[in-house]
Amino acid sequence: MGYFEKFLENPVSVILAVVLAVYVIKEGYELFKWWKNRADDYHGSRKADEDFHKQVCEIACTSEEHSKALKKIGDALEGINERLDRAEQERKEDTIANSRATLLHLYDNLKNKDSLTVSEYETFNSVSERYLAAGGNSVFRDKIIPEIQGKQIDDDRR
Repeated sequence: MGYFEKFLENPVSVILAVVLAVYVIKEGYELFKWWKNRADDYHGSRKADEDFHKQVCEIACTSEEHSKALKKIGDALEGINERLDRAEQERKEDTIANSRATLLHLYDNLKNKDSLTVSEYETFNSVSERYLAAGGNSVFRDKIIPEIQGKQIDDDRR
């Protein structure tokens, strides 16, 4: 009789062999699960790294697009500022030209009068102040405005 047949004759040995085989299979399964989890963790971390790198690339692309959009907005704002500066300069020049024409017209009407009414004086002063505030100068500032402002003022009521 061989060893195997002797082994099978003893029921305790058979039961122990079956229990041992079940235990070995269970531990083999646990070892397999452990290795599988390690492999899943490894592949999961690689996937997470790849996802992270993909997100970083997307953020970089989005950031670049935002930078380009902000540059366009900045350029547009610079253009608007330049146009506003030009418009303000043109407005000042228009104010000076209109005020100069009005002052000349008022001067022609008022230069031969000995005295001015309060309304004439206030009108002339208002135009003079706007003219000087806009940057007007020359003969009007030095000669015409002081000449008219030096005239006597009468009351409008008569």
